[in-house]
Amino acid sequence: MNLLEIDGMTVVRGGKPALTDVSLAAGPGDCVVIFGRFGSGKHSFIQSITGVVRPNAGTLRIQDPRPEPRLPVAYVSLEGLLSNLTLIENAILPTLYHRLLSRNEARARAMEIFAQLGIAALAGHRPDGIGNGARRLAQVARALLLDPTVYVFDDPLEEIDIEAAQRVRSVLQDLKARAQSVVIVATTGTLRPYLDWAQRFCWARAWRVQTFAGKEELLACPTADLKVYLS
Repeated sequence: MNLLEIDGMTVVRGGKPALTDVSLAAGPGDCVVIFGRFGSGKHSFIQSITGVVRPNAGTLRIQDPRPEPRLPVAYVSLEGLLSNLTLIENAILPTLYHRLLSRNEARARAMEIFAQLGIAALAGHRPDGIGNGARRLAQVARALLLDPTVYVFDDPLEEIDIEAAQRVRSVLQDLKARAQSVVIVATTGTLRPYLDWAQRFCWARAWRVQTFAGKEELLACPTADLKVYLS
């Protein structure tokens, strides 16, 4: 079954089109990359999925047959931590707010994930005192703790060190292998890290989305403007 279904979705912002007539269906284990320059509609796409923006037309449905309570979407953004909380407090906050786990259960599970991501020693630090890589990994840990129906990663490999990027890529591979959720990555940069990972590539431009069914179809596209994303 499909976990995510988008049919004819249109988003208008400030009286102007931000996304027009977009459709997408994805099931457990599907990995999708949406890419494009700033202002292309890419962020309106992911913000609609995360609930930040409400579509003006069309439908967007998220459903999960798993019986346990969980949030539909987990969002890993470029900046998404509260500066007055420690990394571990940031990681468990949504789980506690939505009463998915007890505080002790959430902390124990979060510390396991922090250890897997190599940031256990930084769990008690606040975001302002650490590097971009650890902050990004703390957000990844928060997402993993929620175990959502749909993961949305916004430029997850940008502005972080090589070691942190390797850990993020390992998480993306593991989520694909588990095949329980839909995983969406949005990027304004190169597609090279995702060519062998994603089953679909969605190119946002001029507020519309062109979808490629896999790496072979993407690489076969003759459009010259596409080449910049493959460098």
